[in-house]
Amino acid sequence: LRLTLALTVASFHADHLPADAPSADADWRLPWDDVEPSAAGVPTVATDGVPVAEGSEGRAHMVMVLVHNDDVHTFDEVTSALMAISATREWAYELTHLIDRTGESVVAILPRAEALRKAAVLRERGLLVSTTDRAQRAREA
Repeated sequence: LRLTLALTVASFHADHLPADAPSADADWRLPWDDVEPSAAGVPTVATDGVPVAEGSEGRAHMVMVLVHNDDVHTFDEVTSALMAISATREWAYELTHLIDRTGESVVAILPRAEALRKAAVLRERGLLVSTTDRAQRAREA
């Protein structure tokens, strides 16, 4: 789990990428992002069970959902909200720690419609949420 988390973060922060990690150009997905494959190149499952997008068609519409730290919500409230978007308790706990330590974390990378749905669920719980794409994230780095 910690390696998956490190690889997810490293896909956007290359200086954190382990030496033996796959390419940073891979489309990183989180364990709860169960998306059915389609002919349009939308995510399929890779050999390690992590869904990835195939071809440029899938990548063009991928959106990142970020949760930002605040001084309002407790650790348990953030963990519970992440579980509401289908994260396991352990994964939600790890992401909450990352949000607390770094100020924000990418919690999902999904096709646009799904990303907006998950972001809405998190906003309904009062969390500070933003969405972006890989190109914008790279410009901000």
